[in-house]
Amino acid sequence: MLFKVQWTVKSENLAPVWDVFRSMSEEDHVKSQGPDIKIIGRWHELTGSGGICILESESSEAITGMMLNWTPFCDTTVTPMIEDLPMKNCLQKASGEVEKQVEKQVEQQVEQQVLKAVNEAIDNDIMSAVGVMDVMNAVETAILTENAIDAVESAVFTAVADMDKEEAEAKAETEKNED
Repeated sequence: MLFKVQWTVKSENLAPVWDVFRSMSEEDHVKSQGPDIKIIGRWHELTGSGGICILESESSEAITGMMLNWTPFCDTTVTPMIEDLPMKNCLQKASGEVEKQVEKQVEQQVEQQVLKAVNEAIDNDIMSAVGVMDVMNAVETAILTENAIDAVESAVFTAVADMDKEEAEAKAETEKNED
């Protein structure tokens, strides 16, 4: 794994840290980092009061050990990093999850709107219980398809038309019986 290390030397420690760092040989640096850490690069602020380093290691223990060498003198921050391709893969996976969450929210909103419309239709005696079942079946089907609004509208129109037909047949039967 890659790690970004940022440090700021505490002002009271500037001179001692400069002295130690200036006197370190390449061997001292290698020893300080240990065998489990590869330094990709290290850059210093021009004032010498801080800097940044990119490390590669599979051992968080090794990173911690290296940081503890400097922690008494510096404020340090260690951040795990990721390269472009793995980041893109993670973003694509996260994007898919976000899309699923949005779809679920849309489904819930459609369902709530349909239930509200159906309840209003029942309250206003526009639709029978059979019509409600037809609409609810259509909603269930519509949620599984991309044509939710069309499917629900079609079911509502069909339910209302069936009710009109039933009412017309009942009225005709009543008139027939009256004659």
